[in-house]
Amino acid sequence: MLRDRLLRSTAAAGATLVLIASFSERVAAAEVSNDSGEALVAQAVWGTADLETGAGDYGMLAASIQDGQSVLFFYDQSEVAVVCDADTPGDPSDDYSGLSGTFRTATGSADVQIAANLKTASARATLTIETILVDACAQQWDVIAVEPGVDVSLNLSAVGRRDGWIDRFDERVPGEFNSHAVLRSAAQPATGTLSLGGEVSSVELGLISRNRWNGHFNGG
Repeated sequence: MLRDRLLRSTAAAGATLVLIASFSERVAAAEVSNDSGEALVAQAVWGTADLETGAGDYGMLAASIQDGQSVLFFYDQSEVAVVCDADTPGDPSDDYSGLSGTFRTATGSADVQIAANLKTASARATLTIETILVDACAQQWDVIAVEPGVDVSLNLSAVGRRDGWIDRFDERVPGEFNSHAVLRSAAQPATGTLSLGGEVSSVELGLISRNRWNGHFNGG
């Protein structure tokens, strides 16, 4: 299934969480609340990742239309998994795991067009891309480069058969709160091109989807 291939990238898996975050943000301050919504999403992913550690060379470009807003999100990383000794090389009991490397990211308003039948999608924006250096062992998380005014675009066309799935999210702390949400997705595999700062690349692993969700939150 194309979805399984997409989710090999933790960045792509994050797209689902971004959708459901809309529900979480709206009900966080409420004692009892129900919420529902819809988002159209076009995304391209590349590279491979270790889902357990988050390490790998991978990235994604995702465009969304939700609540009247159109947004383009870019992420690209090159990171390895590391084990840190907490400055006590002779004591493995306090060792911890983390990542070391760099990632680039940007998000901003965009011109996004996604066909109602999910057959085509296009997006374009001018973004400011930040490069962040990460070193878990040195407790380092620093912006080392900023690229303003980068033209970014994505163009996708449907290929193959449409797919669909349902995700369920449940979280509760007895006596404090419980929340339930259901995300239903209809997704169309797609290929096309993406352009980043004038450099054009082909997209072999793309997806155009309609995502609908509803949820309930009870603060106790």
